[in-house]
Amino acid sequence: MKILKRVLGVVLALFVAAMFLFPLLWVVLASFKTKLELLAVPPVFIFQPTLQNYINAFNSDFPMQVRNSLIIAISSTVISIILGSLTAYGFSR
Repeated sequence: MKILKRVLGVVLALFVAAMFLFPLLWVVLASFKTKLELLAVPPVFIFQPTLQNYINAFNSDFPMQVRNSLIIAISSTVISIILGSLTAYGFSR
């Protein structure tokens, strides 16, 4: 009975891990596909990898877009920490 529980636990953990990791794998693989391969129905699983998407990204305004994203992320984090601290202080009193 103990072995069965352990095996079921491992199988469940592997299933949950696969459910979380599959979308990440899908996005990484999609980044190496051409636009036609990416939009193909049914999906193309065997394809010729290309780095053209990365070349296009780094030749565009990528640094400015990263800077803008960092500004938004850092400012929203700071605001959340400040408001959370004030709220926590209010709840503690």
